[in-house]
Amino acid sequence: MVICGDPTLNLYPMNSDNPNIKIIKPENAIYIHNNKIFNFITPLIIGNLSIETKITNPGNGIKNVSFYIDDELIAIDDSIPFNHYFDKRIIGKKTIKVLATDYNDNTASDEIITYIINLEKY
Repeated sequence: MVICGDPTLNLYPMNSDNPNIKIIKPENAIYIHNNKIFNFITPLIIGNLSIETKITNPGNGIKNVSFYIDDELIAIDDSIPFNHYFDKRIIGKKTIKVLATDYNDNTASDEIITYIINLEKY
């Protein structure tokens, strides 16, 4: 961030270390209405679900985390704990992706393949 037009004055010191992000929920399990029922070979989600992340090596801090399903942006969260409650009507094999961006615009991402059946109205 440039202050008062001086490009050498930076509010956030440069940090070239990328943050790390991991999707911690859903994990390989069957979920019914956001409740883990039992472990399974892949995430199988029936109903709504919280997508939860864990960030390590945040450097100067995380600006936001973007949430995608099949490369379509569904949410941007700019506050800790960087989670999203997904409650849209959807059916099928889907890729959930999260992209963390820090204040120096370094990025990190994680993605998982899931099977989702959510017929509820939103």
